[in-house]
Amino acid sequence: MTSQTFFDGWFESLTTHASSPRQWQSELAAEQSCRNRLIRIPTGLGKTEGVLAAWSFHRLCRNDDRWPSWRERCLGLLNRFGPAGLAYLESLLRAADIRGSRLKTNDSELAQELKAGI
Repeated sequence: MTSQTFFDGWFESLTTHASSPRQWQSELAAEQSCRNRLIRIPTGLGKTEGVLAAWSFHRLCRNDDRWPSWRERCLGLLNRFGPAGLAYLESLLRAADIRGSRLKTNDSELAQELKAGI
């Protein structure tokens, strides 16, 4: 069984979706190391599921220590930015998510999903 096939099963059981992960979610999980990256996907198309599934696949399923624990990640951000800085960053992310949700796409499959409310 390939790592990709194993991730597909992990994703389906984790999210209870009957379908396989979207291509970008699979590509995120295919990364062997955890790194910062910008994900420009409209609201409602699985950003949270994609990130959590990729992280949990590597950290929990594969027991890969190169993917930091949530505690390590949160404490690192808290130490770096402080509580007020984290609140500010959260508000920026929310605004960017709202703005990103209004982006037009040339991807016909994505456009159909947006219209259908998937």
